Amino acid sequence: MPDAHLDPLVHVAQPDHPDLIAEARAEAGRAIRDIGHALVGHHVPVELLGEVTSTLDRLTELLDQGRPARAIRCPPMPSSPNHRPTERRW
Repeated sequence: MPDAHLDPLVHVAQPDHPDLIAEARAEAGRAIRDIGHALVGHHVPVELLGEVTSTLDRLTELLDQGRPARAIRCPPMPSSPNHRPTERRW
């Protein structure tokens, strides 16, 4: 088998290497989904909600330190005329 490699511009599985980035993103997405379900599906003390908020804000700061994958401009939501578009780097 040839040496494994990841194409830095295309994150798709190569015949000689699984797509570790896509797999890690999928697992992170699952964890985000699960925390969303736990948040809306359970009553918890306000202190825990504050801790969750602080933790997620810290994680967002860490992720934002990474190299941007691409810039996406979000359009205003039709139901919220005062919503301002924000640019997120994924």
